[in-house]
Amino acid sequence: MASDRLYKLAAEFNKSQLWHEIMDYQIFGVRLPSGKIGYCSVQGFNDFQISLSVYVGAEGFATYRHSYFPTEEMTDNEYFFHSMERECLQCVFMEKDSLTKEELAEEKNFSKRNKIYFRAKKSHPRFSRCQALTCDVPIDSQEDEEILTLALEAMLEVGKKIPNHFPKKISLPSFPPIRKKFPLLTPSDGNFTWTMEWLPPYRHQKYPQAEFGKSDVEKLKKADKSKIYECELFVLAELFEDDDGVDKFPVLLLINYHNEESPKDIPMTLNYGYDRKSFAKSFIKLCLKCGVPKKILVRTERTFQFLEELCDAAEIELQMEKDLPYTQRAAEYLSQHNHDDEEENNPEEFVIDTQAVVKKIVDIVELASVEDLKNFIGEELKDGIRTLMDKKMFSPQAVEKLKQIL
Repeated sequence: MASDRLYKLAAEFNKSQLWHEIMDYQIFGVRLPSGKIGYCSVQGFNDFQISLSVYVGAEGFATYRHSYFPTEEMTDNEYFFHSMERECLQCVFMEKDSLTKEELAEEKNFSKRNKIYFRAKKSHPRFSRCQALTCDVPIDSQEDEEILTLALEAMLEVGKKIPNHFPKKISLPSFPPIRKKFPLLTPSDGNFTWTMEWLPPYRHQKYPQAEFGKSDVEKLKKADKSKIYECELFVLAELFEDDDGVDKFPVLLLINYHNEESPKDIPMTLNYGYDRKSFAKSFIKLCLKCGVPKKILVRTERTFQFLEELCDAAEIELQMEKDLPYTQRAAEYLSQHNHDDEEENNPEEFVIDTQAVVKKIVDIVELASVEDLKNFIGEELKDGIRTLMDKKMFSPQAVEKLKQIL
């Protein structure tokens, strides 16, 4: 149950409308009682989702970076994977109909006690924890509540200083926040002490590896190997409830014979990041049934890391390939199925999401320097940027910046 203090801070956040003054990449931090830093990001500038996200420690902040700034050319599915892997605490404003009965009851009781009401359409606060490949769940610990409370207090302090009243030598980072300094607010005698600190070094993402038993791998090792497989981990954009009642995005492993249009897959799993032993066991069982491969081709780093140790132990060659047409075809089929479901269930929401992404790109280009844009606009984005230029989505000043890059 969220405290009255948390609800009051959410009401102040809503009243401040700070999301009109700060971009989500303008990170600031708050020193937590544990000594760790809570890296804070305010969303809402693109009018899509209004929230404060708190990434705890360097590990949490790494999930923000990986979801926001992919460092390699990715498939559509990998982009979706990355966007679903953030680990943070959030205060997010929802429509009333989006809250659970328990959340509505809590809010109603708070309003009755304190005569503070959330009447605007998207003003009803939800205090939640975002976990990888999992539907957001309500915060349920005193520690989480304390972190979110401190972050909201620090955010309101930042709001009081914007735009021209930051302490001397204190500023918000510009785009993109890779290796830059950020304002750190440390609680001190009821106030905050401000300092500028370096963001943590960028960490290359480590993905889960398959866990396997020696006896199973020995069977693969001794078997005749003749096939060539194409494999790719794929996340479905559809929530399923696990045995504990938690909604999760299931992950399956696409498997094709190389250059054969006969896709197979192991049964989906709701816990591939945690239940890696049974996931690998299913894969080994399928190999023994359908033909043990002498080589497995993959096109994503995630899939490579997942299979690397297993393939080494079973003496199966594992190779990265940029183009795997049959894997691409199977992934496109599943992606299209996901999109068809989204449009059928809520076509307006699907359109709004696309518009929000375009607006975010436009906002970034308008505000960022030429040097920052060089880091942001990779080859895969250039065609899309040119299309937006043709549609006259940018100001003349932004077009001049883009001409120096494109």
